[in-house]
This record gives sequence, structure tokens and C-alpha cells, in this order.
Amino acid sequence: MSNFLLFGFFAVAVFIQSTVLNFFQIEGVKPDLVLVMVIFAALLRGYKAGCGWGFVGGLLEDIYTGNFFGLNILNKMFIGCLVGLVEKHFYKESLVVVVTTTWFASVVSSLGQYVLLTYAGFVVSPSLALMKIILLVSFYNAITVPFLYRWFSRASKIYIPD
Repeated sequence: MSNFLLFGFFAVAVFIQSTVLNFFQIEGVKPDLVLVMVIFAALLRGYKAGCGWGFVGGLLEDIYTGNFFGLNILNKMFIGCLVGLVEKHFYKESLVVVVTTTWFASVVSSLGQYVLLTYAGFVVSPSLALMKIILLVSFYNAITVPFLYRWFSRASKIYIPD
């Protein structure tokens, strides 16, 4: 998949996440499509792509939302790097492995966001954050994998010269 096409996918994911997914919230929480795509890019393309696309996805999110510029960049880039570092140890064709990886990476990402927001002065009860936000977002992200991963994996194998 060309980088131009992948950038388009990230832009569409930010748009869908900020508009359409507002109608599918549970307890005020919706899936983080950009994070899921960063995880997919890191799993399929490795460490450098995970870091790079984490930066791009976080930047697009920060530009679109306008809140706490840099928070999503740091968070998505860290997760992309982390997943990219361990991707060689995973059997990427197994949906169970990808769902588990997405769930775990989402938990780590949400915990990272919680810590960064706490340092920014937002105080939320740790138990409330864990039960109502972190676990719910992670579960929501994990259940999107069966719908998106095979499509993303197939699309990434198509080579379109840049």
C-alpha cells in the first residue's frame, strides 16, 4: 500500500471516529480507530512504520480535535513503536493474536493517556478511569479487529508505487 493511500485511510479514520462513531458510544466511550490502525501498521510494517504512522495518526487527531496538542502524537507514536518492536514475535495471520495485541496495546495507550492527562491537571478517579474508560475502550478496540484487520492486511499487500 502506498504511503499516500495509507495517509488517506488515517484521515478517513479520524473523520469517522469524530463523527459517525459518536452515534455508537457506550457510556460515552467509542473505539479509537486511529489507534487500531497504528497497531495494524506496526504489526504489518514493523517498528519504523509503527512510530511514523503513530506520529501521523496522532498529529491528524490533534489537529482535528484541537485539544491538548501533542497528547495523541506522543501516545500513538509510543504504541506504534512498542507494537513494532515486538511484531516479529507474533503470528500476524491469527485473528486471536491480533485481537489480543490490540486489546493489550489499547490498555497501555489508555493508561498512558491517563498519566499524561493527570500531569496536565485533570484529576479522574483511578477506579473510574480503569473501569469506565480504559477497559471499555480496550474492549471496543478489540472487537473492531475482526471487521477491519483482514481488509487492512489485504490492502497493505497491494503495491502502488509512490
